[in-house]
Amino acid sequence: KMLLNRENINIKTIGDIKSNSVGIAENSGAKIISMLTHNLYSNPLKSFIRETVSNAVDSTKEAGNDNPVVVSLSTINESTRITVRDFGTGLSPERFDTVFRFLGGSTKEDSNDYIGCFGIGRFSCLAVANEAEITSFYDGVCYKYLMYKTSDGINIDLLHTQQTDEPNGLQVSVMVEEDANSNIDVVIHTLKYFENIVIIKDNEVEERANIVKVGSMIQRLHNNKFGYRQLVMNGIQYDIDLIAVEKILGFSKRVLIAETSYGYVINVNIGDVNVTPNREALLYDEYTCNNIYKRAKEMKQEF
Repeated sequence: KMLLNRENINIKTIGDIKSNSVGIAENSGAKIISMLTHNLYSNPLKSFIRETVSNAVDSTKEAGNDNPVVVSLSTINESTRITVRDFGTGLSPERFDTVFRFLGGSTKEDSNDYIGCFGIGRFSCLAVANEAEITSFYDGVCYKYLMYKTSDGINIDLLHTQQTDEPNGLQVSVMVEEDANSNIDVVIHTLKYFENIVIIKDNEVEERANIVKVGSMIQRLHNNKFGYRQLVMNGIQYDIDLIAVEKILGFSKRVLIAETSYGYVINVNIGDVNVTPNREALLYDEYTCNNIYKRAKEMKQEF
């Protein structure tokens, strides 16, 4: 999905040195899987929505259509069923066996046409629930999977298959132990910069959603009196840490970024900035900071 930057480091050694590569300790698989899935996120619900919808957008783009991604919230007693349905490629049995069920499995880490790259976001559903229903509609067949936590890690069981008239795509559904009224604000806030998303709450289209449209500049609709600065990359929003930017670029460039992003957010292309593996924050390296400054400078000229 997003082009993964791999730094090439050449180390010269002198003398008779024993080299030891780092591996994964025996019987530590469950611990590693836990760290890289449901213990990875500081805000589990927001991360589940962001990661799942991002994957849905990628799949739609791969399929070459402009069908919307549908996010549904249904109140059931005091809990919420949250379902994300895309009309993308669907998940073939072959892709399930070679990519989907593996941590780090990704087919598009060498492309900036797609959002993701780390191959762990699809497991974010287990950050908000102990199990998730994964339904793939692929070439006239419906594949029903159950993904769930175990003491040894994660299992994904194929429950059944059946013929279907449904168009291709993937559906992810989880039960969250809070009512829809407390969850809908999180969903709307997380997705407010995404395009072509339909949000449905208890069978009614949520009118507060999709009120922010992405252009060369993005007008911020919420109050900026607290001085927050934001960057948006293909719908995903990040707060800009101006102090971290200043450490890399200096005070004068920090000032320009602060001025530009007051009342607006800085809109960048996929791959213009580096992010943490959980995609909750920017990585403030020289590449990211320089591209933030470059885009802010361009936007200042557009004002």
